[in-house]
Amino acid sequence: MTRLILVRHAESEIRGCYVGRLDPPLSVRGRAQAAALARRMAGQSLAAVYSSPLQRALMTAQMIAVPHGLEVSAIAELAELDFGDWDGLTYQEIAALAPQRFNRWLADSAEVRPPNGETLLEMSLRVMEAINGIIATYPEETVVVVTHGGPARAIVCHALGIPLSEQWRIRQDLAAISRLDFDERGAILSLLNDLCHLERE
Repeated sequence: MTRLILVRHAESEIRGCYVGRLDPPLSVRGRAQAAALARRMAGQSLAAVYSSPLQRALMTAQMIAVPHGLEVSAIAELAELDFGDWDGLTYQEIAALAPQRFNRWLADSAEVRPPNGETLLEMSLRVMEAINGIIATYPEETVVVVTHGGPARAIVCHALGIPLSEQWRIRQDLAAISRLDFDERGAILSLLNDLCHLERE
């Protein structure tokens, strides 16, 4: 059985808009959140720590990895959805700029892409290719994967057989932990969007 500890990155310096391939570092609060994640996982036996290459995820992963003496493996496929021309814009700005396309995207983000971006399905396929590779590499161990809200929801959807169109029903807060156990029968979700390590932050 592979235990996948799925972590959404801590808070970055850019908030309040769509942040896909923009690459802000962690905020001061985000670094405190990442430190809390590291403390929570310090006593666990981890085989590896993987991360999106974007700073907000990579910095979070590095803080988790240090107590274990591990190097973080950054994988491009774990990056956030590419929002294309909408990256860095707020919901209201996109709705004013391209109302029809934005409404189509909200209704079917699995198939409709932001201008010069990617669909949710395309993102999900690349993310799951990376996750399946990690599971195959560590068949009996615990691995941490630090990624983003979109990929985290896609992983949970795929593991539980939930249509991507329902991904918005899965909450993934900043610095949250979810846990999935994979064996020959499939996946068991034993923890979702847990934030108890942040109670004192």
